[in-house]
Amino acid sequence: MIRSLRLALVFLTRLPLPPIEGPLPPVGHAVPWFPVVGSIVGCAAGGVYVGCLELMNSAPAAAVSVTFAVLLTGAFHLDGLGDVADALAGGSTPERRLEIMKDSRLGTYGVAALVLALVLQVTSLASLGAAQGWAALVVAHSVGRSSALWVMLLASPARAEGLGVDYVRDLRSGPTWAGGLVGVVAAGLLFGPWGALAIAVAVVAAAVVSRMARRAVGGFTGDVLGTVEQVVEVTTLVVAAALATRVSGFPWWA
Repeated sequence: MIRSLRLALVFLTRLPLPPIEGPLPPVGHAVPWFPVVGSIVGCAAGGVYVGCLELMNSAPAAAVSVTFAVLLTGAFHLDGLGDVADALAGGSTPERRLEIMKDSRLGTYGVAALVLALVLQVTSLASLGAAQGWAALVVAHSVGRSSALWVMLLASPARAEGLGVDYVRDLRSGPTWAGGLVGVVAAGLLFGPWGALAIAVAVVAAAVVSRMARRAVGGFTGDVLGTVEQVVEVTTLVVAAALATRVSGFPWWA
């Protein structure tokens, strides 16, 4: 269990962890821990936001926090978002779209998708106070990765090889469903009754991306899963910004 968590941390972050001794666990055994890693990333990014608010206004504090999260994760999911945007816009057949996803170069649509995602993250976070921002980042990062797990469980890979297949090859249903609940629990604890809204929006966003991928390439890939995570992360922050504006006493514990 601990080795699988460490593998998930190595896989999803750039933390300077010591090498894992002995044979590595299957990647599928680390997948259920992805939302836990998301919670850790969200806590860290939220801590940066709270600390920066003591030194500067909310806009630069939000920019520093989002930058920190990007560096901590190595822009892992952002890479998938850019590739999928290029593939959907530039490919006319499933084969061509899959070929574009494999290409390491980034096109106009990919750049636009990344810029828009980061702008939405920074501006949404900047509208939140310290407690609100910390809670929103924890929920956004954990629910984003939980959503990717839901897609792995309910959809099919687009091809017979690749990162998406590596994820599900040794996937165990029980632990994966448990990992998928991490985001639900985080939303419930930190957003209170409004957590149900955040989860509902996440389900819709993940379903839309998954359906688009199935129609475009026949299923999910590693890049599609990264896109699911980013789309859900962004929409969760937008929901949090809307709640903070419209609901007094959000979050409930602040």
